Amino acid sequence: MDYNQIYFNTFNHHIKIAEKLLKKNSKTLKNNGFSFKYSYGFLSDEISIYKDHIYKIFSYENKLELFRIFKNRNKIFESDPINLIVQHKMIPFLKKNDVLREIDLEHLIKSIAKYEAVRTSGRLFQNNNQLYQLMYDLNNFSKLELKSYGTSVRNTAIYKKLHSKLFPTPKSSKTKIVKSKSSEDEFLNVNEVAELVNYAVPTIYDLKHKGKIPFYKNGAKLQFKKSEILEWMENGKGITKSDIEEKANEYLLKNKF
Repeated sequence: MDYNQIYFNTFNHHIKIAEKLLKKNSKTLKNNGFSFKYSYGFLSDEISIYKDHIYKIFSYENKLELFRIFKNRNKIFESDPINLIVQHKMIPFLKKNDVLREIDLEHLIKSIAKYEAVRTSGRLFQNNNQLYQLMYDLNNFSKLELKSYGTSVRNTAIYKKLHSKLFPTPKSSKTKIVKSKSSEDEFLNVNEVAELVNYAVPTIYDLKHKGKIPFYKNGAKLQFKKSEILEWMENGKGITKSDIEEKANEYLLKNKF
């Protein structure tokens, strides 16, 4: 019997199940208005609870010892560690304790594979939480996978792609306005301006249509030059530029990645 194939077929099957459940439950939590922090903690706890539930299978003394033996497979054998640990360590243990007929090794290997798949799912979910947060914020879980992305998930193509969707870089204006190196000459979108000046978004559009607020068009995209908005606020609201600048920088620091 090929225990290696039994183990990995079971392991991969339960990794895929975990992926499907995380996609489904993440979408449900997002659509019900829960924050990522809450949802991430809730899902992590669910994985941990399920892992502990599976571990109860090994509460029987001989099964627990067999599980401990199996965990050392890669330390003892270099090639084909699963089949060799069964042949040279687990079967002799069963014979020595006269329980060879009592314990179904195939079922035990499947149970171990299921437990290790759930444990691995929790570890990968934790390691890739920055990527999953982008998916959560975008409400797009189509690319959610439980796999290792290497040392830094931020360097992966999928992270950069999702990050650029959530935090797009403003394109240069067709009016070819030269940006200053200072933070004042940063371009803002309509939502950023609305929050900065404490107006509703429709009010910003109304001011734009009436020509009462400085703006630029980048194709169909509406943009505002930060320095001009600050000046407009200073002139229109009678507060100091330093107060406005402090508020603007605090807002941008909070909302920019």
